[in-house]
Amino acid sequence: MPPRPPDHGPPLDVAEARRRAAQLQSLTHPVRLFILSHLARQPDQVARASDLSGELGIPAKEVTGHLATLADTNLVTQVGGGGEPTVTLSHEARARFRRIIAPRLDAEHHQPVGVPRLEPGIDWSRYPTVVRRIAQQLTQRFRTTFSRNTIEKYVADSYDELASRSRVNQHLPMLTNRLTTDRLSALAAARGLRLRPVPDVLFVCVHNSGRSQIASAILRHLAGELITVRSAGTEPAQAVDPVVRQALAEMGISGFIEAPRQLSDDMVRAADVVVTLGCGDACPVIPGRRYFDWPIEDPAGLHLDQVRSIRAEIQRRVESLLIELGIDPPPSSP
Repeated sequence: MPPRPPDHGPPLDVAEARRRAAQLQSLTHPVRLFILSHLARQPDQVARASDLSGELGIPAKEVTGHLATLADTNLVTQVGGGGEPTVTLSHEARARFRRIIAPRLDAEHHQPVGVPRLEPGIDWSRYPTVVRRIAQQLTQRFRTTFSRNTIEKYVADSYDELASRSRVNQHLPMLTNRLTTDRLSALAAARGLRLRPVPDVLFVCVHNSGRSQIASAILRHLAGELITVRSAGTEPAQAVDPVVRQALAEMGISGFIEAPRQLSDDMVRAADVVVTLGCGDACPVIPGRRYFDWPIEDPAGLHLDQVRSIRAEIQRRVESLLIELGIDPPPSSP
């Protein structure tokens, strides 16, 4: 009797493949994986941002940024309205990634099989304030290559090593900065990673006259020289939508608008991060780039109040992206 064919459905279409790739990208960050695992073990699978902040030992604002990324990829669903973010596991997270976020227990050690324990954060109360400042500065410098946790661990380990064999503490901060920089540079070289001074972010929509212009203007305004920002369209318009210009002028950032331009393969190759906003399958996919898809309404033909709502949603996502890249965004405008 011939073997029974596998019970598989049809191949994924491009849109679904992009969506699932974004979900997998979300799972590569240990904090987000911990959040999902924590939710999976709650009786009602619900948790508040403050609870997760306490469990992880990281600021609630950073947790909120991770929750926004998980919500954008349909891995968590927000419950309740207003106030503190409270989330629950989505059906997709439970159905597709159950073995990752809620692994079975090892019978002997009672620990999840195949998932390493998340290391606690650094206890910065043990270190001089200047050492924490060094960690923040190096996080900005190496943010396109290493996670915040990795950089902070190297800073703490370097300081501890130097302090253990030094009788004079006067030059410890300077030596810590130098030693950590050398170690991170060596680690990047050993892994074949390319060190770039700032990440390059590309926003893509259809006409490059609305959504991508709002996103790029807000990111330039918030990040300044910490990020290289570009935007383009698959079918660029002649000019930026006048209502979009008005909405950005209200924020005082109309000077960050650029003329619509044609998307090219070279622009995608130059980018570290590509954010698509409704350009569908027309945006080229090049390996080695991080892709995000923001399903946001096109502001073309809408009234100013409607464009203000779109602007607010884009600003929220831009601030989450800054957290994703390890850059602390300023507080949101009221």
